[in-house]
Amino acid sequence: MTFQYLDEMRLTSQFLDAFRLRLSDKFHPVLPPQGMLYERIEPNSKSLVGCLGAAPNPDFQGPQPPNALGMVLLVTPDENGEVRVTLSGQFDLSHRYIPEVTTMREDLVMDQYEGQEQPRRSQLISLAFRKYTVLFKGIDVILDTRTPNTWVGGAPLLEPVLAAHRMLLGQDQRVMRRCRQHDSGGAVFNFNWHEHLLDSQQTLNNAVYTQIIAQPNELLEYQVALRGRLRPAPAALLAGDQRSYLLEVYLENQTRTEDAKAFGVEFPYLLDAQLSATLCAGTAHRVPHRLKPEDYRYQADDGLPGYGITCAVDSEDGRRFVTNTLPTTAQSRINAPTPELMGMRHQPHYLALSQAPLPILDDFAEALGRYEAQWDACLDALKAQGATDALNVARREREDFRRERGRVQDGIDLLRRESELLKAFCWMNEAMSRAIQLQGKPFLGWHLFQLGFILTQVRAVYERLASETQQTGALEIAEVLWFATGGGKTEAYLGIISLMMLYSRLKGRSYGTTAWMRFPLRMLSVQQFQRLSYVLAQSNRIREREGLGGWPFTIGYYTGSGTPARITSTYGEDRTHGFLAALSPQALAAYQFISDCPYCGQVGSIHVTTDYDRGRIRHICRNADCWSNAQASPGTHGEGIRGEIGIYVSDEECYRYLPTVMVGTVDKLAVIGHNARFANFFGTAGFFCPEHGFSRESGCEHRRIVGQGTSADARPCGNNTRTSVLKVIKVPPLKDPGFQLLVQDELHLLSESLGNFSGHYESLLDALQRHHGGRSPKRLAATATIKDFEAHVHHLYLRQAVRFPCPGVTQGESFYARKTVDPATGTPLVRRWFAGILPIGRGRIAMQAVAEASQRFLDQVDDWRAALHQGDPAFLAWLGLSASQAPEALRYLEKHLNTNLIYANSKRNITEVQRFIEESQRPDRQRLYRVLDGLTTLDAILDAIHHVENKQPDDTTRTLIATSVVSHGVDIAELNFMVMAGWPKSTAEYIQASARSGRVHPGIVLCVLSSKQLFETNVFLNFTDYHQFLDKLVDSVPINRFAPNVLGRTLPGILQAVLLNWAPQQSWGQKLGRNVAPLLVLLQTGKSGEIREAIEQVALDALRVPPAMASVFDPRVLGEFQAALREQVSHALWQLEHWPGGKHDQSLTDALGDIFGFKPFRSFRDIEPEIPLIPQGRDADDVIMALAR
Repeated sequence: MTFQYLDEMRLTSQFLDAFRLRLSDKFHPVLPPQGMLYERIEPNSKSLVGCLGAAPNPDFQGPQPPNALGMVLLVTPDENGEVRVTLSGQFDLSHRYIPEVTTMREDLVMDQYEGQEQPRRSQLISLAFRKYTVLFKGIDVILDTRTPNTWVGGAPLLEPVLAAHRMLLGQDQRVMRRCRQHDSGGAVFNFNWHEHLLDSQQTLNNAVYTQIIAQPNELLEYQVALRGRLRPAPAALLAGDQRSYLLEVYLENQTRTEDAKAFGVEFPYLLDAQLSATLCAGTAHRVPHRLKPEDYRYQADDGLPGYGITCAVDSEDGRRFVTNTLPTTAQSRINAPTPELMGMRHQPHYLALSQAPLPILDDFAEALGRYEAQWDACLDALKAQGATDALNVARREREDFRRERGRVQDGIDLLRRESELLKAFCWMNEAMSRAIQLQGKPFLGWHLFQLGFILTQVRAVYERLASETQQTGALEIAEVLWFATGGGKTEAYLGIISLMMLYSRLKGRSYGTTAWMRFPLRMLSVQQFQRLSYVLAQSNRIREREGLGGWPFTIGYYTGSGTPARITSTYGEDRTHGFLAALSPQALAAYQFISDCPYCGQVGSIHVTTDYDRGRIRHICRNADCWSNAQASPGTHGEGIRGEIGIYVSDEECYRYLPTVMVGTVDKLAVIGHNARFANFFGTAGFFCPEHGFSRESGCEHRRIVGQGTSADARPCGNNTRTSVLKVIKVPPLKDPGFQLLVQDELHLLSESLGNFSGHYESLLDALQRHHGGRSPKRLAATATIKDFEAHVHHLYLRQAVRFPCPGVTQGESFYARKTVDPATGTPLVRRWFAGILPIGRGRIAMQAVAEASQRFLDQVDDWRAALHQGDPAFLAWLGLSASQAPEALRYLEKHLNTNLIYANSKRNITEVQRFIEESQRPDRQRLYRVLDGLTTLDAILDAIHHVENKQPDDTTRTLIATSVVSHGVDIAELNFMVMAGWPKSTAEYIQASARSGRVHPGIVLCVLSSKQLFETNVFLNFTDYHQFLDKLVDSVPINRFAPNVLGRTLPGILQAVLLNWAPQQSWGQKLGRNVAPLLVLLQTGKSGEIREAIEQVALDALRVPPAMASVFDPRVLGEFQAALREQVSHALWQLEHWPGGKHDQSLTDALGDIFGFKPFRSFRDIEPEIPLIPQGRDADDVIMALAR
């Protein structure tokens, strides 16, 4: 019987329940009376849940572990004004123990004496403990409202239980008694060796009593208290008209460390502490939150059973309340609703939309109209409640939905009216169908939100190539897509890009870059690159089949680092840092960005080769029958991709071939201020060489490589329009010059200085594109936070912003997203469980706990695998599985719950986790791990992904340790257990990172939080609340394009960008270049005034706030910025007009650096001045290298 999602969910939930016990380092909740022996390790370091520290040291001012566990309940007393609770619970205690004699023999310290090894005379007793469980139940506590704020109970309540425990311990002579002590108070565990001391266990015991124990009748007395009190509830929590109180009950460890040290216990902690309270008199109420009007969707399910102290509080019946030291919260499985659920008659399948889309789209629009009735019902309910403020918020949000619905309808109407647009829409769906099929994905069509978003962008696609009279302003709106991580945003973008490419070809745009997809992280997801390649490849096949002409659809990898910039240059360091002939096989392999062929779908068929003649790094399919090898056109002028996939790896190739879609990082935007070839993207290259791509001159300006190895050299191509065998051709002017779409992923990460600098360069890009005769790019962005997104977009893009989709009527849902239930049983389905632990102890205890939890996860997986393989009847009965279901459960466990992903937010954490994992290795098992961080190459990431997807169940490498390099765009169905090593730097990052677990199957995210970090401790104490309101806790993005000093840092690069990527295309600027001298000549000629004014105008346009946006900013701030901009641009040009003769040989970069005090950016990161550290001598060099590691 095949496992359904509900079966997977139940198995994962039971796995998490069992894992909680394993985290306590026990196999049964209650230890046997004789306890559990620990040798060479302290029990507190192994127990990761429910740990309570010793009584606080009043003389220590730093953070100390929590020493109490409890709950706060909202109650009303009975008619007598009393509240009565019955308390039960348990905790584990540790006592120092005389070790096994065999262990002591192994641990003897040996010395050389007369050529022989003999035990040293003074020995140290081996470390050994026993852990015991103490149970208590039926302890009644009565609290009277007439004596509020009065603590009831204390240590006497548990004294009978603890006395019985000590009596039991007294029967075991190996439990350590009070020892002789150092002056500092610690126990002395040294003893003098003699020949017969270890003859037996009894002789060892006798030696300990003789030499170490001082008081043989005195055992360590743990001081543990139970106490409770009532205090009046604040007004915000009052339950109706009744007088409510807060009931507080605590289990508290009052044991002092200095007392415990005399018994050899340095950490007198309570372990795996648990407390339950049954309300016998009085009534409990759910504890409400103070909700704002915009939080009206939370109202229906608001409230918690109670608040925990160092724990969470659970309750099933409202009478019995239980602490939970592994606070756990379930995140609903939110999926796109099925068309049937929305009342649609047609499925939005790709193939159906590629043939007859309009009936399906009309059906979709009608479903949107029906959803509006739910808004009406919501407004009626709020009105009936008298919630005026919430009603006003809901009315505004309904209007947002109506506008969104209108945009969808407008897209449908445009498709109905414009036949070419409709044709491109059909082809795009055909391309998506083929791409999805080749990837082996199970879905046949669009999620409704994907289709809705694409339809809202149809007008922007149309207006890119429409006349001025047909413009409605759609291109000036920045679209912000906010949907659940893993919901399919990438496919929605790819659909829009494919539509734009195909429609542009229909309208005569025969070449040029359609879209630039940018990511703020240094490394792009290899999976996203692979998905993009499939869509472009299948769109390209349609382009050729339909005879659309023009250049093929290709991809360029355009990043700030990680790939070579100039592969045919031998100038300076280029010969060793990028020159094709100098690339080793290993370096070449690192530039392979896909492994599976996007044309034929053959897995693992791609390899990379070099082409010296053409100066290329080429991705080639090994399948000789692949369309790219057998059927692709070579092109009329050699522009085809016959024999390769069409992927450009280096910057140089991107400038030469103008790939249809570029992918890369935001940092690369800084290159506008340095590389004059960037203007090629604006259509300034009017010629095309069949071998080397676009060129600005009739003679190819690029190079070919001749020779091999160290003798290889780069020489001019030699092709031209007249005399060469291969002719350079003149190409028609680029239609719609520039980038048609700019797609920004992870918008929320463009913050602070990165966002401020990016904002200036974004508006620079817009200005250059307009001044080259184009229209501003249409901007699409995805974000993990929607909070204050309008202000973010205002500062970043100087655009108005529209979000998609609008929020729905109910919390967590909209027309496009629904909480799912099992169709057969109606059981709500869970996407992932979040659980938290707060380990306490010394040192880097949190990172040690990360390693420990990771190893225990794999231990439990292996134990479950063995039990399922054997068909253990008791185990199957506990799981609720039949014998026939065991093989399917085993297959699921081994495939989808057999990989451990550790997410670390710093290099230091990675190093610590690695060390602790290696220290915890056992001789009887081999467990390896892989590290994925910012230094990991793309091919290594791809190999790791393939390993996770295809490994054997007992593979030695089942752990990945990763940083933010996996926090976006990594979709691996097999990753369903994740350990968060500390809290990420932001809630947005937490949302993105945790979504790696449970993308297809139910997942678990274990958050290991540090008790030494105040914020992480607060997250643990409010774990349920934090995850319930997770989206609301995302911070607004800090960004301010008018921040002090930003203009001074960006203006050098902006002015240089104008001089390199606009001025040379003017009739007067053709001699401008990287040196300042030609510019000085221009500024000192008779037309210098006109030239200066033209340069100044473009530079001002790059940063000037357009009138339509002026009202969204503070007029005083805006006025000061605009004045400073005019003054600094004017001053810089005046300085250049009067440049001293002794500096005429300077580079333009150096000249601008002299003027502004800062040179043009090469990156938006690492912008602070660097201080070189020069080691003095070999020892200092070793120290610096160690610090670097």
